[in-house]
Amino acid sequence: MGKTKVNSVSARNLHRELEVKKDFTSWFKAQIKRGMFDENIDYVVFTQKGENLKGGRPTTEYIVTIDTAKHIALMSGTQKGKEVRNYFIEIENQFRLQNQNFSQVSRKEEVETQLIGLEFAFKHLRPSEASKILMTKTHFTDLGLKTSYLPEYSDEEHTYSAKALLEKFEIKISVQQFNKEMISAGFLETKTRKSSKYKTEKDEDGNEIKIPILKEFKSLTEKGLKFGKNLISPKNQLESQPHYFEKSFSELLKLLKI
Repeated sequence: MGKTKVNSVSARNLHRELEVKKDFTSWFKAQIKRGMFDENIDYVVFTQKGENLKGGRPTTEYIVTIDTAKHIALMSGTQKGKEVRNYFIEIENQFRLQNQNFSQVSRKEEVETQLIGLEFAFKHLRPSEASKILMTKTHFTDLGLKTSYLPEYSDEEHTYSAKALLEKFEIKISVQQFNKEMISAGFLETKTRKSSKYKTEKDEDGNEIKIPILKEFKSLTEKGLKFGKNLISPKNQLESQPHYFEKSFSELLKLLKI
């Protein structure tokens, strides 16, 4: 409208398509009042010269925006107006159904992606069965999924850090030395994860690239899980934290020859 280009249609053509019996000028003025349309926003008025039934006198014509034309069609009491209303209702229903289907697909993809992440955590961190149940319940709750069919979480035998048990058993070696012996025996391994920090290096072309700094953490192997379990580190959920059973710690020390 005005100097702004918008999609528009002739009000006279709309009058004809809706099969309105009332004369055009009276009908359109009634539509302006009924729809509270604003000139130069919803419609424009112009005079057209040319031959007509009144002896070639100029006629007043109206151009309306597409949105205004839709409003007028929806307000029309003619059979054609009813067809237009039904058309728009059908379009809206189809659009709503498409959005609903898209939402369902997006939700399904989100859940599947999160479950893949959970499976990766199980494989990478090797948590205890009780920890798996707790992690799954927490994950499902965050996703808004039911947890009633999952087994009840119960604490397993209490475990302790290597430092706590070494002190309790009065073993005079450091945790670092203990871990070294555990790794040599195949009970423990060092894993890495990407940290939030990066280091800057240059590639072959001399361009600077950011490389994530890897952070190391310890994890009990399948063999080592006989003597403890991998807890999720309170510092980062992507890390495991080895803990040990007190009742089998003496046996472990003997195997390590400590």
